[in-house]
Amino acid sequence: MNKNSPLNQCYICSIGADGVQPTIWGLCDASVVHLKDTPLFSKVIPSKIFESFAMGIPVLIGILQGEATQLVLDCHAGVAIYPENAERMAGAVIKMKEDTAEYRKLRSDCLDAARQFNRKQLALQMLAELEKVAIA
Repeated sequence: MNKNSPLNQCYICSIGADGVQPTIWGLCDASVVHLKDTPLFSKVIPSKIFESFAMGIPVLIGILQGEATQLVLDCHAGVAIYPENAERMAGAVIKMKEDTAEYRKLRSDCLDAARQFNRKQLALQMLAELEKVAIA
């Protein structure tokens, strides 16, 4: 790898124990949600996506077209890469590093998405709908 490559500044780590997760998330510029290339995974939405949204951290999502990929793209909270394709992942990382205006927009949109998928807010909306049904 070229010593001047933005990829030299990439560190891949596990999120770790529950107590240190916010600290580790706070150090991240992007998150990678990358699952094996199998149709089963096109139906899942990993919770790491919502954690990333909440921290304003854009997602590099490597899942076959499905719910999770569509969610990230619809929220403009990250970029999709084809699963198990190292070259495209590297290209996405470099583009995110070099296009600072787009990166700032992705971060902002992550925070917007976090508000949209806030569990407390969603629970209150569900309660309001249930109350409407109970009254009817």
